[in-house]
Amino acid sequence: MTTYKKVIHNDSEYTLTVKNYTRAGTLSSYELQATHTINAKSELVLSDGNYLGDPNTQSCIIFGDSLVTSVTNQENSKVNFDFNDGKNWERSKSGNSAKGYRIECHSTVNNENITSK
Repeated sequence: MTTYKKVIHNDSEYTLTVKNYTRAGTLSSYELQATHTINAKSELVLSDGNYLGDPNTQSCIIFGDSLVTSVTNQENSKVNFDFNDGKNWERSKSGNSAKGYRIECHSTVNNENITSK
């Protein structure tokens, strides 16, 4: 069995809002699945559970998901960081085929990623 954990670390001094969209019935439309708040200097576990895919897959991006991030209650600020880009995630894998694998994906936002609009 393979388990999977996906975590966003907010190392900034700002509270962030993360909206998780998933593909709707057609490939061109998305529906809001969940809205999360990440306080400053904290983290959000987006998913944590069993993984049915190939444990050797290198991507932390799940097909059909889209994450949109903003600075909470700061209309003049924006987050210049794309969680939908696989290059912005660090992936690690531990374990073996006999005992199972543990895949973890981590991404970090810091003050440098927050700018004025």
